[in-house]
This record gives sequence, C-alpha cells and structure tokens, in this order.
Amino acid sequence: MVPLSGRAGGRASVCATDTRVSVVHTGAVELTAREAEVLALLRDRLTNAEIAGQLYVSVRTVESHVSALLRKLGVADRRALARLAPVGVGSGAARPSLPQPLTPFVGRVRELSSLTAAVRANRLVTLTGPGGVGKTRLAVAAAQQVAGSYPAGATFVDLVRVVDPSMVVAAVADAVGVPERAGVNREQALLAALATHDGVLVVDNCEHVVDGVRSCVERLLTACPSVRVLATSRLRLMLPFETVFPVPGLSFDGDATELFTARMVAAGASSPVDGERATVAAVCRALDGMALAIELAAARVPAIGLDGLAGAHLPLLSSGHRSSEHRSSGQRSDHRHRSLRATIDWSYELLDEEERFALRAAAVFASRFDVSSLSVVMGRSRAETLGIVGRLVDWNLLTARPGPVTTYRMLETIRQYATSVAEAGEEGAWLRGRHLEWASSRLSSLFSSASSSASEEWCAAVDSVLDDARAALRWAESVPLAVLIADVSYQRGRPGEAQERYTQAAGWASDPAERRRLLRWAAGAAASRNVGADAVDLLLRAGLESSEGGAEDLALAVMYQYRCPGIIGRPVDVDEVEEQRARAHRVSAGEAQAELVGAGEARAEAARAQGAGAGEAHAELVGAGGARVAAALAMADGWAPGSAARSREHTDTAMRLAREVGDPVLQSMVYDQLIALEMAEADLGAALDAVRARSAAMDGLPIDALTGFEFFDGFHMASHLFLAVGDLPEARRCADAVTALPFYREERHIGLARRVEVDTLAGNFHTVAEYGDRIEHDWTRAGRPVASNLGVSAYCVAAAHGMRGDLAAQEHWTEITRALLGAYPRHLVQRVGWVPALDALVALHHGDPEAALARLEVAPDAVEGWSDPNMILWRTWYAASWAEASVLAGVPDAASRVARAAEVARLNPIASAVIERARALLEGDVSGFAELARRFAEASCPYQRDRTELLARG
Repeated sequence: MVPLSGRAGGRASVCATDTRVSVVHTGAVELTAREAEVLALLRDRLTNAEIAGQLYVSVRTVESHVSALLRKLGVADRRALARLAPVGVGSGAARPSLPQPLTPFVGRVRELSSLTAAVRANRLVTLTGPGGVGKTRLAVAAAQQVAGSYPAGATFVDLVRVVDPSMVVAAVADAVGVPERAGVNREQALLAALATHDGVLVVDNCEHVVDGVRSCVERLLTACPSVRVLATSRLRLMLPFETVFPVPGLSFDGDATELFTARMVAAGASSPVDGERATVAAVCRALDGMALAIELAAARVPAIGLDGLAGAHLPLLSSGHRSSEHRSSGQRSDHRHRSLRATIDWSYELLDEEERFALRAAAVFASRFDVSSLSVVMGRSRAETLGIVGRLVDWNLLTARPGPVTTYRMLETIRQYATSVAEAGEEGAWLRGRHLEWASSRLSSLFSSASSSASEEWCAAVDSVLDDARAALRWAESVPLAVLIADVSYQRGRPGEAQERYTQAAGWASDPAERRRLLRWAAGAAASRNVGADAVDLLLRAGLESSEGGAEDLALAVMYQYRCPGIIGRPVDVDEVEEQRARAHRVSAGEAQAELVGAGEARAEAARAQGAGAGEAHAELVGAGGARVAAALAMADGWAPGSAARSREHTDTAMRLAREVGDPVLQSMVYDQLIALEMAEADLGAALDAVRARSAAMDGLPIDALTGFEFFDGFHMASHLFLAVGDLPEARRCADAVTALPFYREERHIGLARRVEVDTLAGNFHTVAEYGDRIEHDWTRAGRPVASNLGVSAYCVAAAHGMRGDLAAQEHWTEITRALLGAYPRHLVQRVGWVPALDALVALHHGDPEAALARLEVAPDAVEGWSDPNMILWRTWYAASWAEASVLAGVPDAASRVARAAEVARLNPIASAVIERARALLEGDVSGFAELARRFAEASCPYQRDRTELLARG
C-alpha cells in the first residue's frame, strides 16, 4: 500500500519523494500501488482509455480506480485529482526528476548546508570548481534537500550530451517535459510552460556550452519569476544576478578519508585497520581532496592493496604537495588539476592495451551507450567488448545503469582525458569516423521502422541516439547525416528540429539544386509546425538558390500566404505578396526563355517561323518540360483574393495541369481551393466529393516534411465536412488520423480537438470531458496561446459539461474558449453557426425550447450570416435544433419551419431524422419513433437515440 497522509484545512496537497506518494493532511489514507499509478497518470490529463492502454488493464478497471481515488481523497472530479497528483511521477515524467546515484553521498555536511541556504536565498547559484571535485554530486544532494520546498520540485538537466550551444534550450525543455509546440519555437514553448513553474532546475556541466546556457538561463529567470537555477560549471556564467559557490576539495582527514574508505569497501576491499588509516589520509592529501581522484584510487585497492597504492614510485604521489597556507586559490586549483591528471594517468597506465583502446573508443559517445554500440565502434565482438567494459566499470572509469539493456557512461573529466589521448595521433579521426558510421546506421534502421503508430520504445530508441548523431554532425558537417537527423526527428514528432537540420544541410550543400530541394523540405517542416512565416521565408530563399524551378518555390510562398494566413504569424501584406506572385511569373518567363535558347530552341524557332507569338512559344516550352511550373503558378494564382483567377474555371485549369504533371501534393493544394469554392456556394455535397478526391490523390504517399501539411489540412477539413453531413464514423476516423500524424506525436490535443466536436454531437459527453482535460493540460503547458481554430472544440467541451449539468465547468470552458479566440471574441455572440447551435442543444436537453429559439433567431435558410464557410459547416445541425425547438415551443408556423429545415439538412441523416421526429411530434404520431431510434443508433449517435426514446414516453 502507498501511504498518504490526510487533509489539512479542508485542502489536500500532494508531494512526491522518489516514487513514494504522500498527501499532506491530518488523517491517514492509503492507496494501492495501482491507484498511485492511476493518480500519477491523471496528472497528464490522460483519458480512462489512454490510462488503460498504458497500464494494460481494462477501461472498467481504470474507472473503478478513479472512483476509489475520488472517494479516498475526498475531491469532486478528475481535475481535482490531477491537481493532487505528484510532480515527477507518471507517464509524462517516467524518469526521476533527479538522478539516483548508485553510491551514497559522503561528507560535505558544511558545504551542503551552505549550498541549500544559498539556493533558497538566490534564484541563480553556480557551483564552480575543477572537473572531478564533486560539483554534480553536491548539486544533486542539495537539490534533493530543497525539492520538497517547491511545488514543482527539482529537475535535472544534463548538458554533458549537448555539443551545440543552440541545443541548450531543447535539452532544458526535454528535461522538464515540454515538447515542441505547433506555432511557436522551442524557447517560446519552454518559457510559456515555466511561466508559473515554482521549482529548481539543476543545470549540470555548463562550461562547454556556456554561451547557450547563459542566454537560456537569463531568459528563464526573467520570464519565469518562480524558477530557480542551480548550475555546475568550471567557469561562472557571468550573469549579473549570479551567486557563485566555489566547491573545495574534500577535507583530508574527514570527508576525504570517509569517501575513500566507502569506495574501497564497495570495490571489495576490507575496511582499513588502525595502522592503515594514516595511509588512507596520506593518499587523500596527495590527491588534494579531489573526489574523482579518490574514487579512482580507492577502486584499485582490492587489486594492489593500500601498501601498493602508497608506493612512492606512483605518479599520483610524486606530483608534489604544498600546504594550503602557502597556496593561492588559483595555485590550489592548478594543483588539483595536476593531481587529478596524475591520477587518471596512473589509472590509464594500469590498463592493458585493449582496455585503453576501449576507453578511447567510449569517449566518442556523447550520451549513454550499450555494449553492442561500443563493439561496433571498436570493431570487436560483443563478447570481447563486454568483458573489457566490465573491467572498466570495476575501475570506476565507466558507470553502469542497469535496465532491460544496460547502458554505460564515462564521467566528463575522464572522457576529455581519453579524447585528448586519441586526438594526439590519427586514431581520433578514425574513431570519429566509426562513430559517425554507427550513428548513421542506427538512425537509418530506426527511420526504416518509423510509423505513425510507432511505440514509445521506438521513440526512446530515437532519443538515445540523437545526441550522438548531433555530436557527429557537429564535427563532420555531413549533409547526409543532417538530412537523416531531420527525417527521423520529423517522424519522432520534432518538426522544429527537422526544419533546423534541413536548413543546416542546405547551408552545407554545394549544389544549388540540392540547396533548393533541402530548403523546400525545411519549409514543409515549418508549415507542419504552423509556423507559416518560416515556410514563406525559406521558400523565398529557395526561389533564389537555383535558376531552375525558382518560380515554383515563389508560387508556393504565395500560396501559403493567401491560403493559410492564420499560420503566418504576421500580417500578410497583399501588395508584397502580389509582387512575389508577379516575380514568380517573371522568373517563369525567364526560365522559358533559357529553355528556348537551349534544348528547345529549334522547336521555338520553328514555332516562330510559323508565326507563333511569345505566348505560343511559351506554351511550346510547357510542352517541353515546364508543365510543373505552369501548374504551380496556376495553383497560386487561384488563391489570390479578388482576382479573376479566383474562379471555378481557373481552378479546373489548375487541376488539369496538376494532374498532367502527376504531383499528388500539388493536386491536394488545388483540391483545397476547389473545396473553398464549393463551400462559398454552400454546396456541402460537392465539397465532400472534392474531399474524397483529395484523399484518393494523397493515398499511399509517405507522411514526411513535403506532404505533412497537406495530410493535416486534408484530414482536418475532411473531419469538419463529414461532421457537417452527419457521417460521425468518418468524421471520427479523420480526427483520429490527425492525432496519428507523426509530427504531432507530442501534441495529441490537436487531433483530440476534432474528436471533441464529433463526440459532442454523438452524445459521448463523459468522453468529451476527459478529452477536454487533456486539451486544457496541453494548452496550459504551451502557455495558453491564442489559437482560434481550437475555439469550436473548447465550446463543445463547454456544451458537454452543460449537458451534464455542471454549470461551473461549462463556464470554465466558455472562458477557455474566449481566451483561445483572442482577437475574435465576437464569435461567442455570433447569430449563426456553432455557438447558437451548441447553446440550443443544451437548452433543448434541459427542456427549454424557448431559450433554444432565442439563440436560433436567424432562419437556417436565410441569406443573412451564412456566407462564412466555418458557419456553414454547422448549418445542418442548427437547422435540426431550429425545427425541434419550433415544434416544442409551439410556434404558429412550426410546420413551415420543419419543411424548410428539412431542405437545409437533407445531406445530414442525423439532422434529417431529428427533423422527422419533430414533424411526428407536431402531428402527434410517435409510432415511427422506434425506427428513428434504430437509425440514430446506426448513425453512431447514441444521444439522439436515447432522446427519441425519452420523447416517445412523452
């Protein structure tokens, strides 16, 4: 059983220590281990179905655990449970927030007390000192002591594996569990998520990326007033609000001897007897109290004994020692460096040649590695490598982390030593080359097994190799590796890094056509992130990279600005975009002329000889290979607002050209244009036909940076249109397809938002409430950004709570809707569309048809108000409620209204059945209600089925 202490002042609070969970109040409460797991998962706003999937139990079992938690903890709902769930435990924080050392922390009582006081008094404390002095262990020990004083506890950020200062922000975000977010960069997402974070970040090993750390920490402490940073670095960060805490060596006759004794006993030696304690103290003085040097020396005692260790011929004792009163702090630091270097030299010389080679080979890994990976770099068998690694662990030169696959790591000080030895000759370059081959091979294998349904194990495997791949990329500047990292990152759900790596590869590529291709991939990744401004800028740059195809890139830049202004993130200047469009046509004409002068000159001359004009000569070029550019330009022209090209005839021409070149992505862009035209004419049937044709064109294409945005937009639009015509299963399928897109792997709420709309109209209100919790959680972690496209979903959650009679929750979600709409609050008072349709649904449910009619003041077949396609999508549902409310309220022209509503809703079988039911109620004949209930059930609309049975009973 997991103990929980009880209630104080009527309010329960929960804290986490390691994996123990405790609720602080006066009475004792005990949770089973499974209840504690469920409570932890509730913190991440997972639904019952998602929790069941993670724990491999039934949904009914999860429901029973949730009920037990509500009862035991005395709270009203899941949101309250989520607030009680401990930080650092659960699916979203499966790893401990602080590393768990394999050996106990020894000594340093005075330093630990002073450091904890400094952390509580200051927002930035930097532990400084030479490598191996024990900064990390002291920082972790202090963080463990102060963590309970802060609601968010303490989180460890390991920068050893980071080789690029620009990746510091990503490392901090990964550590605190802030994934990439659509529409913002990683730093914006991190600052937004930590804006109210009240906890300590332990940022370890800053010196090699100090510029990145300095920038990141300064922004964090400025934007996040409750965040505290405890950093370790050989150098201070040089920030004005920094408190520097120099870490001394261990006291020779106290902490140092205690540490030496503990480590030699752990290695298998006996505790020193009286006559040997002086020898231990002498060794510790010779090592100047350096913790790492002491641990290295102590590990050798079982093999050579204390007497052998104390031999005067050993390098570590012959380096000389001067009393502290005759040394300045700088001289002391230099001497400690020499003492540690001498100790590592001595430890290294005691290894055989294969062990030395393994140590040098292991130094190329930026992150943890397993035996199989090291064996590949070394070119040795796994069995040989395993034996060597075991001996290096025995000598404290490697540390092991047990698990399904044991992984190993080298302390940074030792890694730097081993690297310097390898780099002294040609071996360093050879080892880096082997490491590059290993990382590329591992990533290629993972990429080949990527899928939208890839497991958490696949994601963890990717994460385990990406740091090493980035390290290899930094020295190799390899275009193929950069592209591979980008490809894998995109499938991993990190399109931001994919964009960065494609752009990086473009900067290294020597061929202009290759640069253009990579910039277009980078633009596609940016569009997938809904960062349209980046996509446009990259495409404009690509348009200047090559004399061939530049017009196509310019056309795509125009398309995004006119088609998707909501993702651009800056005002779209129509004059500027029109100039870009004109330039695309000029570039196209220039390409045509170049083609005519070259391979097509003979045909052009023949065309001119026959009296052909410039336009016909250009048409000759199109036939010779310019069809793709012509199709792209026609597509872009069709999005221009107010132009003659914005017409069905022009779109038909653009579609013909796109089909001729056989480009499904280009066809998808034109199909979206056709859907917009059909929606403008309120022809849902024709729009749905275009949706199906668009889906067929994209079917079978891989989901990658070039296709990702089109898949998202296609599924998103399809879900809305299928919902508009009452095809709930297809609408749900398309919503789930959005959730399954690999680049949204970390943002499930984007797909859940579409599911919420479907399930609200189906009547799955409990599920909607659960999904709402998850959406709110992710939105809050993202910093509660304005996202007007999520406003409909949020209002659906409000309606679901209204149907359940939870007025407080309904109002809460109405406020969330208002916050999401940002600059568009007028949507909440709109007279047509989703707001009145949902309000009327709630009013009818609670038996108030007059209130429903008050919200449905505009007739569904009126011209007024229904020009916006976003409103038209809700017209059939609006019409159904308008008819039913008219009958139940007894308005005089109810029969006429029913007939008019039926015409509007004819494509929606659920709305049509609701209107039939209203007609039957008006006529007083409920004999067909059983058949109507069956039709609602077949249409996957349990709410209207149950309402039909209720109305049949009067």
